[in-house]
Amino acid sequence: MNPVRDSAVRVGFVYPELLGTYGDRGNAVVLVQRCRWRGIPAELVEISAGQPIPESLDVYLFGGGEDDPMTMAAAGMRASRSAIERARAGGAAVLAVCGGFQLVGDRYVAADGEVLEGIGIVDLVTHAGSPRLIGEVVIDPDPPLPRLTGFENHGGRTTLGPGVRPLGRVVTGGGNGDGSTVDAAGRIYVTTNPGVQVISPEGKYLGLIPTPRGVITTAFSGKDKKTLFILARGAKDASGNEVANAAQVYAIPMIAQGYKGRAK
Repeated sequence: MNPVRDSAVRVGFVYPELLGTYGDRGNAVVLVQRCRWRGIPAELVEISAGQPIPESLDVYLFGGGEDDPMTMAAAGMRASRSAIERARAGGAAVLAVCGGFQLVGDRYVAADGEVLEGIGIVDLVTHAGSPRLIGEVVIDPDPPLPRLTGFENHGGRTTLGPGVRPLGRVVTGGGNGDGSTVDAAGRIYVTTNPGVQVISPEGKYLGLIPTPRGVITTAFSGKDKKTLFILARGAKDASGNEVANAAQVYAIPMIAQGYKGRAK
C-alpha cells in the first residue's frame, strides 16, 4: 500500500548558486524521482541565495561549494537557523554534502586559521587538512543498511561531538578518526586514516604525522610523556598476509610533551 500524504514531499535544494558546485542538484532530482517511483508525490523546490530558508520543506539539501560561496551561504543559513530547527523538530530530514555538511556543524576552520561559524544543528567541527582525500570510499553502516560506496574529493577533517554517531565505519578511503589526545601546550592530536592531524589550541591546522595505516586512537606516555603511542588498524603476518581483527602500536619520540597530570 502506498503511503498517504496530504501534500507532495517538498525536497528543497538550498542556494544552488552557492552550494551546487559538484552537481548537487542531481541529488535533489534523484530524491524526487525515487519518491515518485514509489507512488509518493514529490516536488523539487529551489531556494535561491538571498532568500530566507522556509520551514515548510520535508527534505533540506545543502550541497558543496568553494570557500567564498560557502561563506556567503553560511550567513543565510545562520539567519534561517530557527526555521530549519523547527522543520527538523517537525520531522524534516537534512541531507548535507561537502561544504553543506561543514556548515550544519558548529564551525569550519580554514587552512589559514580563519573560522567560519556554521548553524550548529549537528555537534561537529571541521578543519581543513592535508593531503586532500581523493578516491573511492566504502562504508559499512549499522544494520540494516547495506554497504555504501561512493567517491570522495575533499580536504576537510571532521571531529564529531560525543553524542554524535557516524554513518558507519570507513573500509576504504579517509575517515574513522575516533581518538584524540592533547599535549602540554594545548595542541590537539586527532587520529584519521592518513595519520594523526595536529590542531593548535586556537583551532588552526598545524600538520600531519603520517602513518603507514589508518589509526584509531593515540596517547602520550613513556618517560616524561614524550612518546606518542598510536594504535593502528590491521597488521600483516610474517608472510605478508593481512591478519583479521589485528592491530599494531606505533611509538614516536616527540619534542612535544603530554600532560603529566592526566592519563591521556
